[in-house]
Amino acid sequence: MTTAFREVSELRVSQLDKHLYGYEVTHGHTVLFGDEGFAGVAEALLDAAGEGKDLLGLQVSYQGIVAGTYLPGELMQASEGVADLCIANSAKFAFNGV
Repeated sequence: MTTAFREVSELRVSQLDKHLYGYEVTHGHTVLFGDEGFAGVAEALLDAAGEGKDLLGLQVSYQGIVAGTYLPGELMQASEGVADLCIANSAKFAFNGV
């Protein structure tokens, strides 16, 4: 169970290996919770939103690129679409070795 905050917390999703993802939720410099071992971005987002259901909101980023800010319930319902946006943004802003 998480503690409710009056500000939005940060949800950072990372690709740890091929087909292996994890996330960390922070508020300021404090890590609230996190997990890893997910097969995809959507699965990680769904788990984080469920764990963070008492938070005001979650600013979602993937590979360091912010995808948006969502209410936990909204993120639970839209995890597939947000995951698609995260992946598309990551590809759009990839430096491709430059």
